[in-house]
Amino acid sequence: AVGGQTRVLLTSDRRGTRCAATAIAWRPDGGAVLSGARDGSLRLFDTRGGGGHGGSSKAGRADAELLNRDAHAEGEDVACVRWRDEHVCASRSTDGTVKLWDVRRFDTPLATWDGLACQLPMGCLDFPPDHSLIAVGTSVRRNEGKSKMCFWSTRTLERVAELEMTESSIVPALWHPTLNQLMVGCTDGSVVVLYDTEESERGVLLCNARATPKAHGLAYTGSAAIRVITPHAPSEEVDPCKKRRLDRADPLRSRCPEHLQRPSTMARTARP
Repeated sequence: AVGGQTRVLLTSDRRGTRCAATAIAWRPDGGAVLSGARDGSLRLFDTRGGGGHGGSSKAGRADAELLNRDAHAEGEDVACVRWRDEHVCASRSTDGTVKLWDVRRFDTPLATWDGLACQLPMGCLDFPPDHSLIAVGTSVRRNEGKSKMCFWSTRTLERVAELEMTESSIVPALWHPTLNQLMVGCTDGSVVVLYDTEESERGVLLCNARATPKAHGLAYTGSAAIRVITPHAPSEEVDPCKKRRLDRADPLRSRCPEHLQRPSTMARTARP
């Protein structure tokens, strides 16, 4: 039926017990699914045929076409899997390793990088649009430093860069295929976007187009006591116009001489 469930892909451990899949990724051509499980194994399911070389064990259930139970340490989660192209993929595990694989020789990794802390079963890795690098984020415990984004060359397999991020673990990371910008999410809720001003276009550059405003030449450093009164705010000072009117009414402040009385007024006042 169109839009309905047609197949079930099962994962199991060495004892045959069902084991949860912790990471999956479609091959770029859409013909296969790479799956990482909780026991540290990797499986490749062919979604075009009837379930791989051995066919389908039951109706609608597919067996793994390729299986590597020793891909990572036993009992460690496969936190992330990504495809570089139709033949090469990468996996990240909570055992602190990242491995590069060629599915045509699935028993041995092309490269292994270790010492990459991954304390959460949701670590990250990704490839840039040209697939020349592999980017891996690390985890960090509280008050024990900062997490890092590490970059290796997929051609020389050597580390080319390492950037400190925040004081929290890196969880997801997505290298956008057209914007050429790497978006990194951290467990503290922050998001960091890494980009090249020469090779990146649009995206975060649209909201970062304006340059940072320059600071004014005069700045208050707090060293001097400055009293700031906002407009229309209640103030203890008397209004200047009102103060002038009060000063004029006060003979001492205004220094105004006494007014002499007229003679006629004085004569009328002297009569009995």
